[in-house]
Amino acid sequence: MLIRWTGLGFLAFLITCGAVPAAYYVTQATYRLTGSHNVQLAELAVAVLMLPIAALMWGVGRWLNSEDEERHTVMDQPMEYVAGLFLFLAWLLPCVALGQVTSTWLGWVAFFGVLPAVAIGYFLLQLVKAWPAARAEALAKRAGSDTPPAPPA
Repeated sequence: MLIRWTGLGFLAFLITCGAVPAAYYVTQATYRLTGSHNVQLAELAVAVLMLPIAALMWGVGRWLNSEDEERHTVMDQPMEYVAGLFLFLAWLLPCVALGQVTSTWLGWVAFFGVLPAVAIGYFLLQLVKAWPAARAEALAKRAGSDTPPAPPA
């Protein structure tokens, strides 16, 4: 498998390579702070670490790809999409910890239960965004005007 990038897309690999030792140090710090090798707590700490790393990856990718005409990609995808991998880890690790602490099926329910919740939330968000324009258009049609009024600011 070839690893390809364009522009400064290699920064995604550098940030990812920096996330590995950061996760190790967060794990070791969790062990030292708790005084035990609580793996589940370390998984939660690493999951929390993945959130700012994802934000960093997204921010750098968006900033680079909005600056100039050259695209900064990794494997033919915009660099900011790599943040999705870190968000996936931030979602997966607490589900694994939950499955280890309680029961396996509860971890699986948490893992697969989030997908429909995110899909429904996205659908509802799109409805809320589209509602003012649709309402203004319906009111304009009811009033008999051909041109709908501008949506409220």
